[in-house]
Amino acid sequence: MPQARIIEVCDAVVAAVLAEWAALRGSPVAAPDECVREYVVPVGPEEIGLLTGRKVWVAPGGYGGENASRGEDQDQHTVAVIVAERYPDGSKPPREWTDERVVFVERLTDLLGNYKPTRDPGPLLVGNPPRRHWTERSQVGVYDWAYLDEHHCFWSELEFEFRGVR
Repeated sequence: MPQARIIEVCDAVVAAVLAEWAALRGSPVAAPDECVREYVVPVGPEEIGLLTGRKVWVAPGGYGGENASRGEDQDQHTVAVIVAERYPDGSKPPREWTDERVVFVERLTDLLGNYKPTRDPGPLLVGNPPRRHWTERSQVGVYDWAYLDEHHCFWSELEFEFRGVR
């Protein structure tokens, strides 16, 4: 069954995040931690207390396109990423714990925000056969003050715009 290009981009982002996260940990990502493609945030403020492990949710945010040349089109895909993790005992998280999550978000931003056609780390490869995509724009909300203060949950919202020629 053919897949929408925006889904292929999201799946490539999930694979890139899992690879980077495994490199940071020194082992594969395992439950209760996860990185998955979602269409809706799996928890709301009332369920935050049930959240276990670190969650990275990747969702399609929109897409568009324009002519790149007579024979090629340039696609634009916006991908939303949420990083969420509740402090394990539900108490106010210490600064060091929050610092570690901020570092994690920065590492994801460095990875996803720096795909270039000609420089390291190179393009994001999407689909089969692989098509080259690069980062056009990134926007990062490092953390949500209210979620951290009221729910003792680290919550970061990121958005990336990828471009590719087909």
